[in-house]
Amino acid sequence: IFYTLPLYIRDFTNTTDLMNVIGGLMSFIGLEASIEAVKNSMAIPGQVNPEYIININAGAIIFFQVFVSYIVTRLKPFTTIFWGVMITVVSFTILIFGTLGWIVVAGILVFSFGEMMASPKSKEYTGKIAPPNKVALYMGYFYWCVALGNLFGGILSGQLYAAFARDMQRPDIMWLIFALLALVSALLILSYDRLVIKKN
Repeated sequence: IFYTLPLYIRDFTNTTDLMNVIGGLMSFIGLEASIEAVKNSMAIPGQVNPEYIININAGAIIFFQVFVSYIVTRLKPFTTIFWGVMITVVSFTILIFGTLGWIVVAGILVFSFGEMMASPKSKEYTGKIAPPNKVALYMGYFYWCVALGNLFGGILSGQLYAAFARDMQRPDIMWLIFALLALVSALLILSYDRLVIKKN
């Protein structure tokens, strides 16, 4: 989302629909005189800067994290993680069709809800499956996964964008690969929970 999506928005998404919404809101609150100045302040006049659109992820988390956490309170950590990852599969599938701004916004919002489900519960799950005398060790492994994910996520993101989006002009293949990776991750988590944890 943070490595690849800004480039995708810049190169493949027409965000004039979002700019029209912003203009409508500005007009509604009496700022008609500033609409043209806002449009011209963008990197590409009339298009919304990708970094502004990406911030919808942070905004959604700020506004909805408490609500989502309340909704999933009674669910088991594994169940919440699994369905959170499955929701990210849906978000990447939406982004396959992200040639318009509102579709990209929908993909980001769906991704944000998956993240709000999976991210907090993953720490809880790690703590629950760890033997009492190895909780710190398990949490250390958990953060190794986060670090390696950030490292290889950046490398994978750049390579896939260069190969499919930039060179082949087929960003849909790139998003499909991301969706399949998320799906495989969800299935591996399911297998680990059912075949390893349940047997211990």
